Amino acid sequence: MFKSFKIKNFRGVSEIKVDNLKEINIFVGDNGSCKTTILDALYILLNPNNAQLIVASNLFRNIDRIDSNFWRSYFNNFDVDKKIELEAKNETSKRVVITPIFSNEKRVDDKTNVQSSSEIERNMNGLNVDFEVNKEKYSTSIELSLQFSMPAVRQGDAELLLNMTPAMLQVKSIPDKQYNEKMIGNYFNSATAGNNSEIGLKFDKVNEKYGKKQIIDFLKDMGVFINDIELNSSKRLFVRDDRFERRVSLNTYGNGILHSFNIFLSALSAEDGIALIDEIENGLYRTKQQVLWRAINKIASEKGQQIFATTHSLEMLKNLYKVAKEGNFIDKINLFRVERRDETIAVVSYNSEELDYVLSGNIEVR
Repeated sequence: MFKSFKIKNFRGVSEIKVDNLKEINIFVGDNGSCKTTILDALYILLNPNNAQLIVASNLFRNIDRIDSNFWRSYFNNFDVDKKIELEAKNETSKRVVITPIFSNEKRVDDKTNVQSSSEIERNMNGLNVDFEVNKEKYSTSIELSLQFSMPAVRQGDAELLLNMTPAMLQVKSIPDKQYNEKMIGNYFNSATAGNNSEIGLKFDKVNEKYGKKQIIDFLKDMGVFINDIELNSSKRLFVRDDRFERRVSLNTYGNGILHSFNIFLSALSAEDGIALIDEIENGLYRTKQQVLWRAINKIASEKGQQIFATTHSLEMLKNLYKVAKEGNFIDKINLFRVERRDETIAVVSYNSEELDYVLSGNIEVR
């Protein structure tokens, strides 16, 4: 479980440090305040030896044209002369430094009447990733290539590679053979929410390890009264519902159910790992929000899972508060408000007592 992290020169963040992380960590703030950037950084820190995760964090944002600007977009203010630094601490300490790779070619900006060499820009071709784990040093890289080289990944990263995009097939990475990542995790966001292959993979992992009972009980709590769930030959989830004569696709029950079910599987399939959830509230009615929070707390308590989630919803926060008070787990939660102040990002932390005060008093914290 991460106890703290630090981000420097990554996307819109010049520098932030967040301490006192708990089992459940919620990030709120205005659009553009870099809440998702925090999740992207933590995603990279899950396994810095798999540089494909860096590329995926751009693809999740629909940035899928891999050119010089693709690589520059990771750097704060597109300033590639300032290295990206990511750091997280728990029982181990991870530090990641990302620097640019330039090709020998030069690129002329799309301007007419070029008059001077100052308009010729270095062509960026990829990223060097140097990282330390408990002061042991390792190195990998990722760059544009006409040939694709499949990276060595742990099972926890496998869902990333199930549906390779054309953009992903253009890059190659060479992991450090001396490093073996032990941490696992999942990143749930708008790009992965409806991915049936990913849902199927997570279901397989959970079913193999725990069986179907927890899965069926969760769906029943969400109002889907089924007696069985299974994968078909195409790795799509189908359920047996007594109201229907034959099996029906889980997709039949709507996006809200799929959204919550994917979050549930994302958390449960990464025991002793990390679940990153962007905009956790999407598509969930208030009573179903409470069901999801109860499930998340149970997973965090019993499976050693750590949750990082973003939300814009005050209702989602109030339902978390309600469930936490009922279940006596408010001390497992930390709320962080991310604020943009001129050119900097500030993070304001609310501990359990402060969270109790602001949410019970209907004080606006978003």
